[in-house]
Amino acid sequence: MGVFEMIAVVVVAGIAYDMYKLKIKSDQQKSNNTELEQQIAQLNRRIETLEKIVTDSSYQLNSEFNKL
Repeated sequence: MGVFEMIAVVVVAGIAYDMYKLKIKSDQQKSNNTELEQQIAQLNRRIETLEKIVTDSSYQLNSEFNKL
């Protein structure tokens, strides 16, 4: 095996290692995205609940009584 073949093997091994690192990083980001999507869905449900409470006529009536 000549010098150029050894250099080629090292370069190919380096590229393969970088591709592996990118794959691992991509998998971690997908996991993080899933967690963030779940948190966003939970927050949206909470906002919907709060909107229902605030727009309820009895809440508004209580608020008016409290102002008096």
